[in-house]
Amino acid sequence: MRRRPGIVRGHGGAIDVHSEAGKGSIFTIFLPKYQGGIFEESREVSVTVVGGTEKILFVDDEAELARWGKLSLERLGYTVIFEISSLTALESFKSQPDDFDLVVTDYTMPGLTGVDLAREVVRIRPGLPVILYTGAAGITGLDQIRDAGIVALLRKPLGISEMAETVRRVLDAAKAESGKSTRPV
Repeated sequence: MRRRPGIVRGHGGAIDVHSEAGKGSIFTIFLPKYQGGIFEESREVSVTVVGGTEKILFVDDEAELARWGKLSLERLGYTVIFEISSLTALESFKSQPDDFDLVVTDYTMPGLTGVDLAREVVRIRPGLPVILYTGAAGITGLDQIRDAGIVALLRKPLGISEMAETVRRVLDAAKAESGKSTRPV
């Protein structure tokens, strides 16, 4: 297995580790002194973020991330229902499957994984777009993910502009594919 240089080594630094059984470990990180001046120039980046009015089910077992997703998408005009349990999210979805235009779900959750949740909601309502997002490195089984009905994959940490662009693109593609609204008539 080929190792990539770590962040510390990549910046010309080193790590010293001292361990004692039963007592713990001390990690000392050495980084070279910054030789430059104050940041040279700041460039403003202007990003146009497009929202919508669709209804989204946002699922993450980390309450803070679920609230962040809800608030971020609501600021863009979407109606967002968030759940911190994939099992509760599935029950909410089952009670009103035609109310949602999109499901955005975390990958790793207790109860049902995001892939399992996607598989269930698409079984109940075929064609409903699902976005999976994850902090897990090197996800395997991309065919399994696609087979579960997941149409986009986002990586954490997730920025609002990346999420907004992906949500809008997925919703627009679903509308174009159906020739009308993503909600059934």
